Amino acid sequence: MSPEISKFLIEGAEVVNTNNNHLDNLMLYLDENLCTLSKELNEENFQRILDIIVDQIATIMYNLIQNNLEKKKPPTYFRNLRDSFHILFGFLRKDNNTEYKSETIQKLEALLHLHTLDTVNLIHEYYLERLQKQKEIQEANEGILTVKLIFINNVLKVDVLNANGIKAMDSNGFSDPFIKVRLLPKDKFQHTTKPTTAVQKKTLYPLFDECFKISLTPEQRTEENGLVMFIVKDQDFMGMTNEFVSEAFIHFKDIPFTQLENDLGSIPQIKLKLTSPKSLDSKILKALDTRSTDKLAKDFLKREKIKIAAANSTPKK
Repeated sequence: MSPEISKFLIEGAEVVNTNNNHLDNLMLYLDENLCTLSKELNEENFQRILDIIVDQIATIMYNLIQNNLEKKKPPTYFRNLRDSFHILFGFLRKDNNTEYKSETIQKLEALLHLHTLDTVNLIHEYYLERLQKQKEIQEANEGILTVKLIFINNVLKVDVLNANGIKAMDSNGFSDPFIKVRLLPKDKFQHTTKPTTAVQKKTLYPLFDECFKISLTPEQRTEENGLVMFIVKDQDFMGMTNEFVSEAFIHFKDIPFTQLENDLGSIPQIKLKLTSPKSLDSKILKALDTRSTDKLAKDFLKREKIKIAAANSTPKK
């Protein structure tokens, strides 16, 4: 059955939507073969065969995606595969109420999730991935940023205190660092204040001690996967160019909230490990790279490549 299933899926994925003859033909083909099997097998063995077929379809689809990544198919191609799989999964499991998600199916769904997201959401998935990696690192080899944050009703108060042991970017063994504070996802916070600290000259241990207030709408404050991103940059050439040094992230859910401005008490300091992207070896970046006609994806990848180059560079001579 595998060659026939593969043929139907390959042809069907190229069609603009799933209301096409290829999917109907595949379901008809499966129905005919399954009717024969159901007559020859008892119920338990028949259900096992169905699970094997589901896994077989998932494997074919997974390999189909991997083989087409370099061809840079559009998101619609992967949405067709996702929708086809869900329809087929429902068809093959309609009489079985037990939970069934094999490792193969989980791998397929994770891959389809990435390649079916629109570019804005895919970029935010990347930032969430960066946050997770930041939490997992053991040694703060790129330094630590100390901040205080609190939501006061619909205002985010950000105190940028200091950084410790940041990377030297200049030939004198120091940097001229400053911090940019940005809220993510970018499209949800386009019209909010975008604070930037003053530049601290010739230091790897900058003391900023600056406070910012960012006014938000109720919807922005409760953004489910909202992030605060702190970008460390090095000022160079009399302020004409600024080079990326490192960055850190914190999730909105990890920021305390109060309704009373006079009830701030002792806001705890938060020490964030600074990190930087070192390579393009990320499934999310690879997914973005397939979107060769998408300007947003191309511009984002260009910026990440600049960060990677800076992160892997040695101090300028």
